[in-house]
Amino acid sequence: MVYTSRNQTRNQRWNSYIKQAQNGNLNAFELLIEELRPCLTAYCRKHIRILQDTEDLVEETILILFKKLNTIQLTNISGYAHTIAKNKIIDQKRELPAENYVEFRFEDVPDSFSLEDHILNQEDARFILGEELSKLSSIQREALTL
Repeated sequence: MVYTSRNQTRNQRWNSYIKQAQNGNLNAFELLIEELRPCLTAYCRKHIRILQDTEDLVEETILILFKKLNTIQLTNISGYAHTIAKNKIIDQKRELPAENYVEFRFEDVPDSFSLEDHILNQEDARFILGEELSKLSSIQREALTL
């Protein structure tokens, strides 16, 4: 008796689905996707932590699998699908969304050590404290100033 592992059995089943789908049985492709989707989702979720982006990547991977259905050789379908997903993840990480681009100029950054800002901040603080100190009792004012 020859021992076959779960992965071998699964790959044989998936290869059978691919072969049937290549012969026009799209229900077989749906069965393949139904079994493959949780693995792809977990893989994409590990690399892209945003749920919506994960779902989009899985859908794009499935679409590419469907488009390349007739050219797929009967091999490790799971590895093939994960390679497609990996390439989509790399592409997504390379492309920054347009709204994340910010023009950066050093002139726009406030200088925290600017003497003028420091003096103005001290004057503002004295003004605010002066108004608030007058509202305190003499004992509270003396305790705070000490």
